[in-house]
Amino acid sequence: MRLWFKAVDAMERRRARRLIGEMDDRILRDIGIVRSEVEQAIRHGREGTGQVLPWWKHGR
Repeated sequence: MRLWFKAVDAMERRRARRLIGEMDDRILRDIGIVRSEVEQAIRHGREGTGQVLPWWKHGR
């Protein structure tokens, strides 16, 4: 099961990188990140918000 979760997590991160990469700097600024912080935001959430949980871990 852990391997499945790791695979899904990797797919979600790739999807997030692709979606965020398509955003212009104005949109990124609106959501509170700059392009240089994208990887940090994907992995750990934005500063002060805590880690962003994948959809399958919500409610635990």
